[in-house]
Amino acid sequence: MPGTSFNIRRLARAEGGLRLRSNASPASSLRGGASKRTLEYYEARRNFASAALETAVVAAFKHAFNTRKQEEGLTQRALGQRCGRWPTSVMKTLRGQNWELSTLSDFAEALDLRFEFAFVDRKQPHRRFTQRGVEYARVDPAEVVLGG
Repeated sequence: MPGTSFNIRRLARAEGGLRLRSNASPASSLRGGASKRTLEYYEARRNFASAALETAVVAAFKHAFNTRKQEEGLTQRALGQRCGRWPTSVMKTLRGQNWELSTLSDFAEALDLRFEFAFVDRKQPHRRFTQRGVEYARVDPAEVVLGG
């Protein structure tokens, strides 16, 4: 997410949050001859990606809430009333706690937002995988590096 800075402490605490980690045991992941070092690298990369996703979602929610706050004078209490949650639940969410898909859905609906999700291909960053299928972003010719 452009303009989003990542909190190093949050990245180090990758065990909480959206619970995107699989329940597979490390031993079952070693099948097929994968080394322990490969498994540790994959685990570290997966934890980093999970924490980065959580940080991006929290930042996007804060931007949406602050924008609605400025536009409509929306308070945490009013947001909680719109989605049937206690103000303390809204406060925890703004602090990056209490993230579940149902929470995201409730707050998106209360803020009159549509929640979108996409995977971005690291090898071809202009390619995104969404619920609608494969999408390609427009590439600015000024950003193309020839012979790269």
